[in-house]
Amino acid sequence: MASLNKLSATQLKALKSGDTSDGGGLWFRKRGDGGAQWILRYSIGGRRNIMGLGGWPQVSLKQARDLRDHFQGMAKSGIDPKSARAAQRVSAISDNTFEALAFETFDANKQSFKRQDGSSRWMSPLKMHVFKHLGKISVESINQQMIADCLKPIWHAKPDTARKCLGRVNKILIHAAAKGLEVDISVVLKARILLGEQHHEEISQPSMPYADVPAFYASLCGDDRLVCLGLRLLILTGHRTTPVIKLRVDQISGDVWIAPKENMKGQRGKVEDFHCPLSDEAQRVISKLSAHARNGWLFPTASKRSKTGHMSDSTMSKYMRVERGLNYVPHGFRTSMRTWIEEVPKSRWQVAESTLAHAVGNKVSKRYLNTNWMPERQAVLQQWSDFVTSEIDE
Repeated sequence: MASLNKLSATQLKALKSGDTSDGGGLWFRKRGDGGAQWILRYSIGGRRNIMGLGGWPQVSLKQARDLRDHFQGMAKSGIDPKSARAAQRVSAISDNTFEALAFETFDANKQSFKRQDGSSRWMSPLKMHVFKHLGKISVESINQQMIADCLKPIWHAKPDTARKCLGRVNKILIHAAAKGLEVDISVVLKARILLGEQHHEEISQPSMPYADVPAFYASLCGDDRLVCLGLRLLILTGHRTTPVIKLRVDQISGDVWIAPKENMKGQRGKVEDFHCPLSDEAQRVISKLSAHARNGWLFPTASKRSKTGHMSDSTMSKYMRVERGLNYVPHGFRTSMRTWIEEVPKSRWQVAESTLAHAVGNKVSKRYLNTNWMPERQAVLQQWSDFVTSEIDE
């Protein structure tokens, strides 16, 4: 294999007229009038091709080498660099670039997302891992190899993120096809085949064994700081962190906590307000929280710079990790509760799942299922509360 990077910036000024190789198909062409340009020679399908990379010194030696590596990589993947560049120039005019279509797809669907601004989590993985490879390329030029090459670095290292990227690329290409653009919507499936099966062990959220929860709960009861009261309420109700830290006075109605749908996990338009029965102990915790209430928040922020008005979602996890030295996370108490329900009261599956605000049934069955198992959930949560508080010193 011929050596690469033969030239230096100093040599370029002294070269005579003619073509001089820098290696890897990159040539420096010096003209008789003193002007110069970069030339790339590449092969694709057994045919030799040549394309210009720009004039020198406008395009530096380093920039020319970067272009060489980029375009030679395309050629090795079976993509004609010259054709791809021409398509990219056309796309810049017609604004059919992948990045432009991504934002257009986002705007068309954002009403179903919880975050509707441009920094939404939907856009984040694309900005981080996809735009730098495909952003300025016309969607009509994108093929499966380009997508596979883009996601290969994170396919096994960050499997969840890679799958999100792939799904969003697919949605963008379908949107482009709906606009009448000539895209192959099967390229995502083909790219997944090229990427192969993911070899990554899924790791669950670290959860405290339910047998250890009563002792931990008892250790929280001597401390009326918001973080400790928050963990107590989270444990007792099985809620996720977000509904807890966003709890407001007007969400409590007697012995029921009505968590608004915007605080619950799920796609906008497909999730409802969640009615959570409150055990006797949960009501006592909420009574304590009333003394801390400010501007309607039961978990008000201590920071004057906060824009939310409520406690940060990292406060409880930081307490467990730093102050208590535990490897468990607040979300893991949902697993603790779910395991206890399965092994101790052995409640019906529907009751157990709905207690944790999991969707029960398919689209058809939900139409005919006019119940939320409220009395049974109330009984289960009271039993759980009795168990959790069993080690409190009276």
